[in-house]
Amino acid sequence: MNARDELRGTLANAICNASHYPKRAQPHLLGGDMSVVLDKTADAILAAGYRKPRTITTTEELDALPNGSVVLSDVYKAHHGQAISFQRWEDGLWHRGARSGSTHPDNFLPVSVLHEPEAAR
Repeated sequence: MNARDELRGTLANAICNASHYPKRAQPHLLGGDMSVVLDKTADAILAAGYRKPRTITTTEELDALPNGSVVLSDVYKAHHGQAISFQRWEDGLWHRGARSGSTHPDNFLPVSVLHEPEAAR
């Protein structure tokens, strides 16, 4: 399944769930006219630059990210339960939010990549 098909399926599910249509009514709801709308909507979202966030689970994958990358930890949380982001600084270390102290990657994996500098793509 490619990114367009995955995004199209997500849109279809969101429309059906938001509309409270039962599963048996979905084929009718997503008939010919709706299918075209889903295709054009998915194409427009992808053309605008959307890409599904990449998940990184190993230190090796994290080390491959360039300086300036920003990730969001799936496990490392602030005291109030909010997820914390980390940025790789020029020193090559991962720094938590706006704080100057660095943290070892084993403490915050897995992560979702929020930003990679353009030169790295």
